[in-house]
Amino acid sequence: PVTLSDNAIRMATEQIGQERATQDRQPVAAAWNPEAVELPAGPQQPPQRLYGSIDATSTRTEEGWRQPKLGCWYTTAPPRHKRASRNGNQRWKSSTIMLIWPQLKRSGD
Repeated sequence: PVTLSDNAIRMATEQIGQERATQDRQPVAAAWNPEAVELPAGPQQPPQRLYGSIDATSTRTEEGWRQPKLGCWYTTAPPRHKRASRNGNQRWKSSTIMLIWPQLKRSGD
């Protein structure tokens, strides 16, 4: 049988916890660093039409009030039928969603 002291188990658990916390922080830090974000390649040809929809809200954080903005950019496919085209009905084709989270401005900055 293998025996471990309570102290050995505690030390191993704390070490593994610290390693895991470091691993968990790295992708979060990279997500908030605009220089670390690698954007996907754009389309070979620009779309014939590009639609956009943007909205914002106010939210209270521990640091103060912020106004994050959410945007969705999308293209549509041509209608399958002439009747749909006359009614203005478009079919969604692809979209990109982005979130802008503003940094809190402090007085004196």
